[in-house]
Amino acid sequence: MPIDVFGVKQDLLFPTVYGSQRKVQKAYATLEKDAYEIKKKTLLRNLTKAYYTYQIVKERDRIYFLLDS
Repeated sequence: MPIDVFGVKQDLLFPTVYGSQRKVQKAYATLEKDAYEIKKKTLLRNLTKAYYTYQIVKERDRIYFLLDS
């Protein structure tokens, strides 16, 4: 006949484990932040390139229009 017992169980690891986990999480956060910055700079570079290309085409069209007049 089993005895019904209610209780709480808590596992505590050695203190250096928590410090190591903290370092890993900080490194992961830094990695994600750097990846975000790289994506942001790539997007800005592509946007700038597209804008300059648009401006060049627009000016070329204006010049051709003036030459045809």
